[in-house]
Amino acid sequence: MCGGEAAALLNRWSRQLWRALVLSALTFAVGGCAGISRDLAGILPLTRPHWNATRHDIRSRLARTGNIDSVLAAFYAARGYRPVWSGSAAARRRAVVAMRVLAQADTQGLPLTAYPFAVSIVRRPGQRAAADDLELTQSLLAYMHDVRLGRLQPSQVYQDIRLPSRQFDPAAALARALATKDLKNFLKGLPPPAPQYRELVDALARYRRIEAKGGWQRLGPHPSRAQLAARLGFEDAAFAVLHHPSAGAVASALRRFQARHGLKPDGVFGPRTRQALNVTARQRIGEIKANLERWRWLPRHFPERYIVANVPAQRVALIVDGRTELQSKVVIGLKLADDTTPILLTKADAVIANPPWDIPDDIAIQGLLPHLRRDPNYLRARHMVLVGAPPHTRIDWANFTGSRLPYQIRQLPGPHNVLGNIMLNMPNHFDVYLHGTSDPRLFGLSDRARSHGCVRVQKIGKLAELALEGSVTDPAQALRAAIATGQTQRLALLRPLAVYLLYWTAQVEHDGEVAFWPDRYDRDPPLLAKLEPPATAVALHLLPGAKGARMGGGTRRRR
Repeated sequence: MCGGEAAALLNRWSRQLWRALVLSALTFAVGGCAGISRDLAGILPLTRPHWNATRHDIRSRLARTGNIDSVLAAFYAARGYRPVWSGSAAARRRAVVAMRVLAQADTQGLPLTAYPFAVSIVRRPGQRAAADDLELTQSLLAYMHDVRLGRLQPSQVYQDIRLPSRQFDPAAALARALATKDLKNFLKGLPPPAPQYRELVDALARYRRIEAKGGWQRLGPHPSRAQLAARLGFEDAAFAVLHHPSAGAVASALRRFQARHGLKPDGVFGPRTRQALNVTARQRIGEIKANLERWRWLPRHFPERYIVANVPAQRVALIVDGRTELQSKVVIGLKLADDTTPILLTKADAVIANPPWDIPDDIAIQGLLPHLRRDPNYLRARHMVLVGAPPHTRIDWANFTGSRLPYQIRQLPGPHNVLGNIMLNMPNHFDVYLHGTSDPRLFGLSDRARSHGCVRVQKIGKLAELALEGSVTDPAQALRAAIATGQTQRLALLRPLAVYLLYWTAQVEHDGEVAFWPDRYDRDPPLLAKLEPPATAVALHLLPGAKGARMGGGTRRRR
């Protein structure tokens, strides 16, 4: 075992031991597994002098740190500095509820070490009652924020992301929960309610069980059928029940595995398939945790109708009332700084028939300028024009060295246009859109990262028709007629359609198995690196006025 593996194993054992000790201590404190439903037998509430001393101590401690932790100070000031978790049997029952939630924060993919607390607040509420009360409240507020909005601000991790700001005040929410005496159900309802999130939480527990048992065996270049079958059985419940699977059953299971990992489902054990099979359970756990965090950045509820593109899976779907009405392959952005498809929530407000393409300057300079220097007629041959240029304008492309072009280069509509003949207009800061293509051969590739950021949709015609439902009498006919004119036509959507461009590298499929899509833009590692707290003491990362998650940026229109 190498040093890194030993350290990882020790870290896992430490987390498991810590949680086991905490839960055992809580069980002991409340007198049995019945826990919070029973009285705290044998544990007396604080006496009045002790209670007043605790209250005074809380106020004194906050007076010394109030400027540093203004949220905590305001929370206790609003309740007259009364302790939350000690002073009575009911208070300590609340403490047990809170501590049990924090002791299992890692079930949500959050780091346990980010939420410290002392069990002594339940077992020995003496001189440390004030410090323990403050610590437990601080950790609980941090957890509430993290599980509701995400531990990280999206802008801490990615530059090409734009999601709506969301508001949540953990301190006010906790005060309401304490007033209604329903802390347990309140805390239970904090994570995202989406079924896909809960499925990933279950998957995280499943892969942790696999890891705890030693994981799966690495496969060599030429595994036996039994070795391959054993490995496939870890992630294919339907296949795992077969005691002596045939060669055909193994090949079918391998094709399912390949399909769930963005590989060509040919049933052939090749180098890329072997590489995916040899990714460890621990690595898969990290991928699930990264996706749980990205889920927490999203709005809690999806609209009745919406379009969602999963960039790593290279597919798009139209969802209506929770059902998939359409699914299609897509081409996504290249793995380059300015060409990646962003993480984005926007709205489509129209279908554009025969769209022109206004070429961004960076694409024109990098892609067109070398050709223009050799061939002055290059634009005309490719149905491109200079927008706003006087007649007969000629530019000395050979000597042009600027970073911005003097005129906008536009590719006119037609079969040659890289946007195809249909585009969904969805105004956004990155100028990326869902549209067709002039090169449908790209949809036959396994790796379809070929665009400059836009999402090219194989079934763009059908997607546009469904988007137009309720806006025109006969969407298919209206779209055909608009395309037939050969001119740019705008068909407005009476009901704007939400469009999500998301990044799921781990996603539970309809059969209950987890699909692990390639991390095409290497988004998981930086997120996971920031998700764990630093070795220094944890601080409540809630500042007044910083309750939401928002990230912006922008480029010229991509394709």
